[in-house]
Amino acid sequence: MLEAKDHVDWLGIRNPLFVLLGLWIVFFLIIHGFIHALNKLTVPFVGLRFGYYMAAQGSLIVLLALLYLLAKKPHNS
Repeated sequence: MLEAKDHVDWLGIRNPLFVLLGLWIVFFLIIHGFIHALNKLTVPFVGLRFGYYMAAQGSLIVLLALLYLLAKKPHNS
């Protein structure tokens, strides 16, 4: 059964969530805008071109980091 402490304040988390989504989309678009320049480098331990690596893994890492920061943000309740 849900109790008061289990309630999620969607109005309080909506704006930070939209900011997080916006930052992630901007990062994603910047990486894909410079993918040809980044592909001139190679990730040494994986052997992939850096542009492909950042497009796949970098976007995921940034999304997880932003979600972590959102979860750690103190909420005014």
